[in-house]
Amino acid sequence: GALAALGAELVVKPAVGSGARGARRGAAHDPKLGAHLGALVAAGDALVQPYVASVAGRGETSLVFAGDSFSHAVRKVPRTGDFRVQAEHGGSVVVHRPTADELRVARAALRTAPGTRTHARVDLVATDDGPAVMELELVEPELFLGTDPGAPARFAAAFLAEAGRGSRGGAGPPAAPRRAR
Repeated sequence: GALAALGAELVVKPAVGSGARGARRGAAHDPKLGAHLGALVAAGDALVQPYVASVAGRGETSLVFAGDSFSHAVRKVPRTGDFRVQAEHGGSVVVHRPTADELRVARAALRTAPGTRTHARVDLVATDDGPAVMELELVEPELFLGTDPGAPARFAAAFLAEAGRGSRGGAGPPAAPRRAR
């Protein structure tokens, strides 16, 4: 059916979540995977992604940006036999120096997102055609700031710059409504 058009093997998960909660991997034609997707959709939005085999061995690469400036990168590696890269599932994180192709793809992904941002994380996977975007995280609790000693200062500067833009009438939070007198 429609799921098989995305690939033979898929990962389905809630659109909003963390720690791979609710994520399942399975064959596109597996009725159990379809039922799980139905339950996710009944509760809210869901994501359906093709399973990329390189995740099992190499993991996912996360490039973290402070504003639009690259800050640092990590590679999230699943434990043997799993596809989930999160620590709560046995995954590990290693510091990563991104390739020129990874930076190019991540920056191209950022250009697709409207507006300004104080931070972003671009998750990439390795494919036969080069790096591919798995997710573009614009509201993200895990930025791996502890993996790079300079990262907290870069993010503080990005947040202060965004706050300054807001006080000068640029992009920032809307002004509080005024009371009629």
